Amino acid sequence: MPHAARDPKILKDRYLENEEIFELIKNPPEIGAVRIVEQPELWDTYIGPTQAVTTQGIATIYLPSGPLSMDGAQWHFLKHTLTNDGPNPLGSSLQNELARQLRLDKDKQHGSFSWKLLRTLKSVFHATQYQGDTALTTPPFFKNARRGAGRIWGEETVSPQPMVINWPGLTEQEKTELISTLSTTDK
Repeated sequence: MPHAARDPKILKDRYLENEEIFELIKNPPEIGAVRIVEQPELWDTYIGPTQAVTTQGIATIYLPSGPLSMDGAQWHFLKHTLTNDGPNPLGSSLQNELARQLRLDKDKQHGSFSWKLLRTLKSVFHATQYQGDTALTTPPFFKNARRGAGRIWGEETVSPQPMVINWPGLTEQEKTELISTLSTTDK
């Protein structure tokens, strides 16, 4: 006997006034309904000359170097954080972050910490800032992300904040910039 035959909670066929999938997501019906779509839906996003297509939770961003795929939630986060007041358009910023990430991936001295460890450090030290890595790998649960004196995202702050630092994720210049900040706060 098939499992469905033993299931007493069979959904009845229902009429819905609007069957458009995006409208159903935005305004779910009061009653339970199941709709099966044959083709996955996709979302096109254009920010300036940068195009991204998101389907089934994966975003593909079209950069000059070729397509870059990432989790759709990560793309949604980056498209809002990398477009803040910076001089570079989004596509250029992503291209720079990708090039830096590829260099770090080849560096035997570089390593990224697990998000579980970073969340623990953030909690223990009440850290609001993360230093090191790229926008592609920096955890989004920090209020601010920086590399040396440069801001990846977050607010411009005048006073130093408690931070978690991934030292190998910084260049020598960024380390020098950060040392001067750290030396003024170590009192």
